[in-house]
Amino acid sequence: MSNKSIVVFEKMLKYCDDAVKYSANRSYDEFVHNELHLIFSVFALSQLGELASKVDRSICARYPQIPWQAMRGIRNHIVHDYDGVQFKTLWDVLTKNIPELRIQLKQVIIALTGE
Repeated sequence: MSNKSIVVFEKMLKYCDDAVKYSANRSYDEFVHNELHLIFSVFALSQLGELASKVDRSICARYPQIPWQAMRGIRNHIVHDYDGVQFKTLWDVLTKNIPELRIQLKQVIIALTGE
């Protein structure tokens, strides 16, 4: 596997960490009422989706358990319809989906690097 693919996955992992950093140990109300936390998390999710669109299709096919389309979809929703983004949906993604995605991405990195 190319170093470029590994770098993309490492960046994706970093954006997972960034996305949840501002929701961790907070209630939903604290999260949505802190504009900086909300904006930083939304930015990280959009970057995660952007990177997902750069992953080679053959790699996506090898790891179908990773929600490639959902990541690209949330990025497109954020970028093209920000006012329509539901905070509850973002909260659910940050607190439920991203922790699982982080585990999956770490497994892919291990597989790609042979560690």
